[in-house]
Amino acid sequence: MKMKTLLFSGASLFAATSMFALTPAPDTVIVSSAIGQLEKTINSDTTAKGARTNPNRVYELKADSIYIQQSPIVVSNLGGILQIIGKSGGSKPVWLKVQNNGVAVGINSISGGLKLQNIEYENTETAGVLPQTSFNLTGKGSHFIVDNCLVEGCNLEWGDVDGVPVGAEVRVTNSYFRDFNDFSQWWAGRVMEMKVPIDTFIVENNTFTGGGLTFLSQNDLTEYAFINHNTFINNTKYPFLCQYWKECYFTNNLFVNANWVGEDSINVATGGQDPDGRVGHAMYEGIFGVDTIIARQIAMNPKFWVNGDTGKLVDGLALNEIKVYAADNIVVSSPALEPYYNGSADATLVGAGNNMVNGKTATTPLSFLGWNSSPAYPAPFPVMNIPGIWENWRATHIEGAFPNVYEHNNSIYQLKVSDLGFADPMSTAAAAEMIPWNQVQWSVTGAALPASYSAIVNGDGDATTFPGLDASGKSTENGVVGITKVSDLKENFAVATPILSTSDKLEIGSLQWNNQDYNSASSTAAVKAAYQAGLPTAINPVYSNVNVIRAFPNPTSGILNLTQVASIKIYNMEGQLVIDKLNVSQINMSGLPSGLYIGVINNSTTTKIVLK
Repeated sequence: MKMKTLLFSGASLFAATSMFALTPAPDTVIVSSAIGQLEKTINSDTTAKGARTNPNRVYELKADSIYIQQSPIVVSNLGGILQIIGKSGGSKPVWLKVQNNGVAVGINSISGGLKLQNIEYENTETAGVLPQTSFNLTGKGSHFIVDNCLVEGCNLEWGDVDGVPVGAEVRVTNSYFRDFNDFSQWWAGRVMEMKVPIDTFIVENNTFTGGGLTFLSQNDLTEYAFINHNTFINNTKYPFLCQYWKECYFTNNLFVNANWVGEDSINVATGGQDPDGRVGHAMYEGIFGVDTIIARQIAMNPKFWVNGDTGKLVDGLALNEIKVYAADNIVVSSPALEPYYNGSADATLVGAGNNMVNGKTATTPLSFLGWNSSPAYPAPFPVMNIPGIWENWRATHIEGAFPNVYEHNNSIYQLKVSDLGFADPMSTAAAAEMIPWNQVQWSVTGAALPASYSAIVNGDGDATTFPGLDASGKSTENGVVGITKVSDLKENFAVATPILSTSDKLEIGSLQWNNQDYNSASSTAAVKAAYQAGLPTAINPVYSNVNVIRAFPNPTSGILNLTQVASIKIYNMEGQLVIDKLNVSQINMSGLPSGLYIGVINNSTTTKIVLK
């Protein structure tokens, strides 16, 4: 259904629903669905002096209605939360952006907090334009809350809280971010960019399809994170980048083709995407990760300044102060990507003579990018960690050495997509589009972009049509009735055979697809109880064995003894190997800087070492 027909159909809906409008509460304004009234109503709701009439006012959108925006929402609402909420009792109101005489709608800029609830948001404008950013928040203490929404399409990022210097909070719950990349680059397709300290980061019961770097919190501390019961489908890059958690529960999530493009051994490692990155080593970001919190994170957050003086920072947060729990997550990949993973897709293009690394035929994809090419590391570079690794290097070394950081019952590439019981989202046709697209990103010789991306997307990519139900109740992309819940859509990511969480006994992944109720409070309590219950046994169990080799004294002033002859590797907290000794009973660390180190004895027992 194209625009002209859609608008007439929408007009009949407007008239029908307005007759039954309820009397609004004193702090609620029911917004007219006339063209342009959404932004006009919100922008003009101020006193004579320009202050917001009510900083926390609810702007209610009528169910079964289409709201057409033609200019940006721009408000100064510091200290308040601008609330735009769709009325229940019918299909979600559709928020559509229509260019006015060829002028793009632009970015919605809110100085203050924002809450979006029960809305179907079409990010693409009718002229086929995707904005770089849709919602930009600024101001101290601003919160970005998204609940029970459907958002279709994304260019670089949908939301941005980079302008919230302190006290930022991001909550994304019960929502579906559909077809979240325009295939312009790996790093696009972000639900949220948040290169600032985050007080609270909640991501619960959501689905993300076709995204790129989904949540970008590069180099900054997140004090509390709860990432639970989400489904990630066909992510080109990291679901989460730079994971500096002070307290994090990363549980009950389903990842199908997460970071499926992998990482090359040079550019990503040295490009700052992971602080553990070391050239030539497989120590990258991972789907899940942990990192130490040091001065660069603390300097960004006034909460950690001594007497408000940035020149007197508190010490970095010690690893025994960090609480991180990763449990009941499932990671799988699609068999249609095997020609990419085993390097045969590249070999077809570049030829056997060029498909060489260090004199050997490459059995993995090649990167021809030249960002950090040098005589020591000339392109092509082998692409590492494919499919994407579960966790970064530091997480593997911290777990067991620190009882407050551990993982439990994660299934990492042990299942097949067919075990989940839904159609493989990376079909052979989809892989035929995505593999050459990805080869172009790696600058593989002879690669060319596919003619279309129709096999990889779930929607139709048309800003003038919406997902919904037709008169017979059949799911369609051009119904104007819209949807009431995610399971109304034509795709279905419900796990057919229940795989239950060991903590809250709910099915792994988003519960939206099988219409199960998700109770955040009870699930949170169950996850935290499971974490707490595991603490006594999370202290490396081998310590109870009298044959375990120990290092002493610890802390040490330099000379570290082992209880028997053994091999030991010692890493600093930048992931660099600083000591590597075979068959020794004593190690001299006096030439190293004071601080915290990780020791690995006989490649099995991991222990923290404090050098005074």
